[in-house]
Amino acid sequence: MPMEAKKIVIKGFDPLKSKQRQEKYYNVMIQQLDIALQVIMAGLGLKTGYQELYSGVENLTKASQASRCFTLLQNHFTSGIQLLTDACLASISHKTDDINACSIVVRHWKQWMERVETVQNVFYYMDKTFLAKSSDFPTVEDFALSLFRDKLLASKAIQVPFLNDVLKLYEDIHCAKPIDRSCLQEAMSMLHRVKSYSPVFVPMYLVFLNQFYESQSEDRMKSLPMNEYLMYVQQCLDYESVLINEFDLVRHQNDILQTLQKRLIQSHLSTLVNGIQKFVQERDLNSCKLLYSLLQLTSETSQLVQPWSECLTEIGFQLVNDEKNEDHLVPNLLSLHTFLQSVVENAFSNDEALSYAMRKSFETFINGASGKRREAPAKSIAKYIDYLLRYGEQVTNGTPLQQIFETLLDIFRYVSSKDVFEAFYKRDIAKRLLLNKSASSQNERMLLEMLKRTCGSQFTHALEGMFKDINLSKEFSSSFKQSKLSKNLHRDLYVNVLSQAYWPSYPEGHVRLPGDMQEDLQQFEKFYLTKQTSKQIRWLPSLGHCLVKARFPLGNKELSISLFQACVLLEFNRCASGEGITYRQLQKSTELSDADLTRTLQSLSCTRVRPLLMDPKGKVPKPDTTFYVNEEFTDKLYRIKINQIYLKDERQESEEVQEQVVQDRQFELQATVVRIMKQKERLRHDQLVHMTIESSKDRGVPPVSDVKSTIEKLINKEYLERAENDEYVYVS
Repeated sequence: MPMEAKKIVIKGFDPLKSKQRQEKYYNVMIQQLDIALQVIMAGLGLKTGYQELYSGVENLTKASQASRCFTLLQNHFTSGIQLLTDACLASISHKTDDINACSIVVRHWKQWMERVETVQNVFYYMDKTFLAKSSDFPTVEDFALSLFRDKLLASKAIQVPFLNDVLKLYEDIHCAKPIDRSCLQEAMSMLHRVKSYSPVFVPMYLVFLNQFYESQSEDRMKSLPMNEYLMYVQQCLDYESVLINEFDLVRHQNDILQTLQKRLIQSHLSTLVNGIQKFVQERDLNSCKLLYSLLQLTSETSQLVQPWSECLTEIGFQLVNDEKNEDHLVPNLLSLHTFLQSVVENAFSNDEALSYAMRKSFETFINGASGKRREAPAKSIAKYIDYLLRYGEQVTNGTPLQQIFETLLDIFRYVSSKDVFEAFYKRDIAKRLLLNKSASSQNERMLLEMLKRTCGSQFTHALEGMFKDINLSKEFSSSFKQSKLSKNLHRDLYVNVLSQAYWPSYPEGHVRLPGDMQEDLQQFEKFYLTKQTSKQIRWLPSLGHCLVKARFPLGNKELSISLFQACVLLEFNRCASGEGITYRQLQKSTELSDADLTRTLQSLSCTRVRPLLMDPKGKVPKPDTTFYVNEEFTDKLYRIKINQIYLKDERQESEEVQEQVVQDRQFELQATVVRIMKQKERLRHDQLVHMTIESSKDRGVPPVSDVKSTIEKLINKEYLERAENDEYVYVS
């Protein structure tokens, strides 16, 4: 018997009952969320039920119940922040000395954010799919942060002690006192997140920095030397940069550093820039560099130009006007210039304004001294070059001569009295060449080339001619030794043949030479005139030098002496042992003038090396004074140099050179004015003065008064005539 089939009965769907069940579910979930939020806001935390609550929020959100959920969350957040605010106020009102308001607020901030984080986990789906996309509702985090800011931090009873304690912590940090740095970092993080950093904290912090560094800078400026104050400023800026990074103040880094710069640098700008004089005097390159770098921060480097210029000018004038230490003028100028060049290049980053100020200052003090000191730099540079070329690198402490010459010529470019330098340099180089006193002919040539590049070929024309004469003299002497005329010489002979146009003028002097010497000179003269038929020879015995072999009882010696000294000593070959010769007899036999003979005898009997003895002893011999060979003469050296006592000391010689320069300037100015007027034919007074100065400045800038007096002389000499409208006309 077949089985009976079962029937499936489908009951009808009842929408009303389904909606009721949904509403019931929604209400249950809202009640559960309400309880959960109460627990969370009370700080008790959720032990279980996360998944159920999360799913409930998700279902509510999908069922368009998100606004209902947010209202619930809003109510509990509002009540929760109120509870937290009350607790924070209570803690602050009962705080002890070892607990500050900053730590209390940070502690409550952490509690609040822990609760907010739990809520975010539960309401995550709604937060990301509904609140984050809605313009009418904030996200959970944004709402929580705004409540903390507007409810808790907005309370004056909390905000004021909190911010005061935050600033107190920063003050302790700046005073190098120990603090809880992690607490301060949390506080700064909180201020950033609740958006109270820029509008609330930063203005107060800038005021604090302004007041703190105003007081600190005043105290340090009074108590510290300038170089230490600059280091203090740099340390403050560096330390503030460290704090900016450590406590997340980067957003307002420029405002913070500008506040420091204003108080530490700009408020003391005048004092700081005037400190450059001490740095230069003490050769403190590091302080110069630090000063410039700090001024760069505030764009105030232009304020350094005038103090820098005045400082260099003052120091320069002190050097130039110090007559007692004139021998050290050029070494001091070299040291100063080298240091200042290093300052401009390394400390001032080749700042054009400061570099120009340095050049103008050198030009001012080198040429601006009054009276005779105006020519001192030109003369001293020439004398120092003479010293270097005589002794070479043995007196340079290992510094190459080329390097020293380059620095010297840098200074020389500022000198307007180049004709003074030329006069002294020409006289000194003549002595070195004629007396063979130069340490190296290569150094001489090197400097000459450097002068030629600096001043032009016209400036070095005469100097090059002197070298040419020395080389020609070597050739003549070599040719003379190979000629037949040299076979009859009584002794070795070397003659320097000088062109009068190139060399300084020298007194001829007169001495009666021994016969064999005179014959030797005649032989050379005969030889020379056969080679140079159109020229004449004029002998200058005052420049002659001899190497004399002398036999003393205590040992033989070679004496390097002048021709005058040699002629006097040779007279004693005619004397027997112990026999003397009177002053009058020597004058008759040598035919030397009183001045030349007196100086020659003084050099042989009154100096440290005395081959002759004077009887009676005295500083100046008289006509009846008798001279004897010093039979006890001895010296540890075999070859002995005996210097001649010159008629004029260095000061007199210097004055003569300067007088000659003045005369030469007058002739050069007259020639310049005539040349200009011959070319222009008619010029106004101011035009003629200007063109004359411009044409003459390569050898020295003439004063306007000298140009005016030159014009007057030329009018008197009828080279020029006055015309109307303050003009001059050339008279052809």
